[in-house]
Amino acid sequence: MPDGGCQPTEHGWHRRGGVEAALQERKGRLWGGAEEDSMQKLEKLLKLCAELHVETAPAEVATSSRRVLVVPLLSWHHPQWDTEPDIEGWQGLLPVDQMLSDYPLTHWPRGISIKDGTAAKAVDKINDRLMDWEQILARRKSFHEVLSFSHFLPRVEANPEKRYLSYPNLAKGIGSNYLRARVEALQPDVHVFGHTHFGYDLVVDGIRYVQAPLAMSSERQSRGTTVAVGDFPDGKSRPHPFLVWHSRSGWAPRCRGAAWSAYVERYGRRPDVTSLVPSYVADCGLEPISGIGGAKAKVGWLPGRMPVWFFGPREHRIREAAAEADKVAERLRKEAAGTFKRAGTFKHRKQQIGSDEPLPIEASEVAILMNKGEVAILDVREGDFASRPAGCVPLSHPSQTSNFAALPDAELLELGERMMTGGGPRILVGEGSSPASCRHAALLLAALLRLWPRSLRPGLWAHRKIDIEGQELGERSITLEQGPGLKPSMLHILERALSTEEVASMLEMFSKERLSTTEALHNPVRSPCVVLAEDGCWRPGPLSQQVRVVVEERLLVFMRMALACNSLEVAQVILRYYPKDGCRSHEVHTDHTAFGTAVADLTPESDSGLFVCSQSHGEHGGDGAGAGTFFVPFEPGDVAVHGWEVWHGIQLKQGHERVSLIVWVRPSSDVSRGSCSWYWAPELQEDTRAAYHMGIEAWRQRQLGRTKAALLQVTLDERDARHLRSRLRALGGKRQAELWYIRCMAAASRKRLGEGKFTRRLREQAEAEAAGSVLQRLRGLKARPTQKVKAAKAMRGAFRRGWEDAQRGLPDLRDVGSTVTKSPASTPAEIDFVSRLRDRTHAARLLQQSGLVVFTEPMDALKFDLLQKALGDFQEQFAALERQLDQKGISMQMPFEFNEVCSRLPERYDVRLPIEDSRDAYRLEEMPWMQLIRDVLGIASKELSEDSGQLFEGGPTETPAHAVTVFAPLVEISSDMGRTSFVLESHLTDDINCNEADVSHVTPVLPYGSWLAFDNRIVHRGEANSALDMDRPMLYFVYGKPWFQDVNNFPSDKPLYLSREPEIPRW
Repeated sequence: MPDGGCQPTEHGWHRRGGVEAALQERKGRLWGGAEEDSMQKLEKLLKLCAELHVETAPAEVATSSRRVLVVPLLSWHHPQWDTEPDIEGWQGLLPVDQMLSDYPLTHWPRGISIKDGTAAKAVDKINDRLMDWEQILARRKSFHEVLSFSHFLPRVEANPEKRYLSYPNLAKGIGSNYLRARVEALQPDVHVFGHTHFGYDLVVDGIRYVQAPLAMSSERQSRGTTVAVGDFPDGKSRPHPFLVWHSRSGWAPRCRGAAWSAYVERYGRRPDVTSLVPSYVADCGLEPISGIGGAKAKVGWLPGRMPVWFFGPREHRIREAAAEADKVAERLRKEAAGTFKRAGTFKHRKQQIGSDEPLPIEASEVAILMNKGEVAILDVREGDFASRPAGCVPLSHPSQTSNFAALPDAELLELGERMMTGGGPRILVGEGSSPASCRHAALLLAALLRLWPRSLRPGLWAHRKIDIEGQELGERSITLEQGPGLKPSMLHILERALSTEEVASMLEMFSKERLSTTEALHNPVRSPCVVLAEDGCWRPGPLSQQVRVVVEERLLVFMRMALACNSLEVAQVILRYYPKDGCRSHEVHTDHTAFGTAVADLTPESDSGLFVCSQSHGEHGGDGAGAGTFFVPFEPGDVAVHGWEVWHGIQLKQGHERVSLIVWVRPSSDVSRGSCSWYWAPELQEDTRAAYHMGIEAWRQRQLGRTKAALLQVTLDERDARHLRSRLRALGGKRQAELWYIRCMAAASRKRLGEGKFTRRLREQAEAEAAGSVLQRLRGLKARPTQKVKAAKAMRGAFRRGWEDAQRGLPDLRDVGSTVTKSPASTPAEIDFVSRLRDRTHAARLLQQSGLVVFTEPMDALKFDLLQKALGDFQEQFAALERQLDQKGISMQMPFEFNEVCSRLPERYDVRLPIEDSRDAYRLEEMPWMQLIRDVLGIASKELSEDSGQLFEGGPTETPAHAVTVFAPLVEISSDMGRTSFVLESHLTDDINCNEADVSHVTPVLPYGSWLAFDNRIVHRGEANSALDMDRPMLYFVYGKPWFQDVNNFPSDKPLYLSREPEIPRW
């Protein structure tokens, strides 16, 4: 047999040792001089075989009962035999004529070459001279068994696919199409071949192809699993002949230990995969091609396929695994001693630097790969952990990682295919979240799986056991990267927090509940739900009681630990339902009104439900899960916990009917006040996410100052800045929002540019670009030329102020006032003027005693809508009045008095709103102050035109109020916009002048959405508006007793529009 078997002779089967001795004796005469070509030398070799009685022609092996024909076939290789695609994406592969020694060591006659296949054809023709080929084919059926053999390969199926070969172009120098044609024509029972040193025992198209190479000693030691066929060679004793046929038993049974043929029979051939190579191929001088082609180059195996050497004989597997373990241990010893050096050329060592170290992986990326089915998780922790990650492969290190190659074939196959699941990396879970905890395991598994170590990635996945109220539960912590400059967020998964019985009981009781869509917390999700708890108060009922036990005894305890806040209390608890025909997705959002959130999916399904994002919300867009997101891997009873900063959403697949338990928590002080104080924590001073949420919260409470300060903080994040700008427009108007946005962008530009020599030029260029943008918007609004010039000047001023802001440093949002303050010359602290709506008696008493009562509680959404409508009506009516005054030649800078509009001071305008014509639209009777007005005035009140002084000059002052005015700001009033000052208790006397320096007064700060009421007799004054680019619109209502008439603010009934009678509302 070729490569270590026996050769047929006329005397029977003999070992070839004697033939080799004869060849050594005749070596000089056989090879002759350099002038002889390879064909002449082959003729000499055949002549020598005849002298030594070596059969080179077909011969029959005589037995007592069966006729066996043995057919030797001469052949030579040629590149055209290789018809499969070459590998792609890799460079550094030498041409076959520079790699194989057959090219330089053979010399062919003129007109014959290996490259064009003429050499293979010339050698094949010798077979016709050695035998009558047509007669052999005619006599084929007269033989019971036929065996043919050759040195080279007749079929590509008898060779590993190119990506598995250390030299992928080997296929261009190992086979012959002429040989294949003869084998297929002969149709032997078995064809034996050699040359490649790969053990094979494979049936293709009814013919059994066998290669049992002796190979070189180094090959038997390093890769005996792919050399051996069954127990040949065994690697220990002197090799014995490999049995193919026996006269008593016939053909030897097929061997189970031929690795490559077993691999092909298990998985088939995929020659179309041309860019995926094992590590031992990539380490043979190959490099990925940079650019588009290089993107295809990968190191590894096709998903779900066990590496081929595991199919080899068990004894060889154990020997090779032990050798790899010794190599890894030796590397670690040398690294500890500082003597480790990478082998190979400098170029090869440079490539190894990026490939021979395990590469840690974020847990969020692991979850994304898990959802795509592209990853296998190998848990290498020692011990029997009940809380191992779901779907992981338990492979304890070192007890199992060092010995799994010794498993029985069936067990090893199951384990190997599980380890190779997915086309992504192999993720290792160690004793801790540090990569060093499983580096040894990663290096060893990389060697055993024939992967680069960087393909074995230690997961930054903290997995631990925790004790909650005496119950031991598992916790997984997943790190979520949030972008450059931002602290990573954490997603905690509490495993089996709810028992199966608790989940079933909750679902049963929930099915009997009446659902609603009302939720107290600001939440973009609106699905049918049952509210079980609110502001720490649990509602009665069996469902609430059962959920309360779970929340207070387990979830709340865990959330305090996971979110590092011991004062957390329940803000709201709901059970939410997603019907099959209802909303199937919700856009990415944060629960920014809650410090933390816990979610339990009571009906979990894979790739459906809650997903979280590992990057900024602005990078997602649209509804549902997308790039950078992954579905939370819920198992029945699991609970996911995350903080306010985690972006998440809902995406349900078809047919998923979802019920989820949601718990929102806040610090106890925030639960009682309904606030979000955690955004003001010192550690969040530079956190743009916190600033953004502060801005959103300020916008919800209609606090213009805080919204503006937040916009100044988040300007470096352009997406968040645009969001806040759109909300600022709703508070302060489009013009004010645009100017402030320009100011913020200028500050951000200066921070980015720094103080360089080009700063002034860049500032001027930026000013010019901003001016052009503002003018373009004004043209769209069809503004007058004077307005355009005025707006451009205001814009340049805003830009310069923003440039100066950056030089001084951005303001601290925590210094922006939002509570009632007193001016330096304040009244004594014992005079109170702040109240709550719910305390009607206290509010009425303050108004009677102090003459002023301030309500800092923001109005609900309905009243905010009304204020927005009032602001829009005012702006529309004022613009019409401005045009009418211009037509009459009346200057806006001079005092004037009309029924519709009055200006008693420069730059102050009182405009009557047509409220009487749209009472239903304004819903005046639903105003939150109406009950207070009725309590103070004592009757169903009537709106007046303005405030007034004492009824009787020089008469009694301590009389009941006869008129009350309500102030409600239409924008957030900052300090530079001016506010209204009051002299408390001045309504009880008539000898106070508020302009005197020694008069004590207060200046309340009114957040947008709050309001105040004062007795018309109280002394007060309006401060000047020093913010030149910001208006200060105020909505005020005057209520009085039926008999009272006031003509101070609107002293004239003269109409501005002569076409109609003056309209003075009376109700």
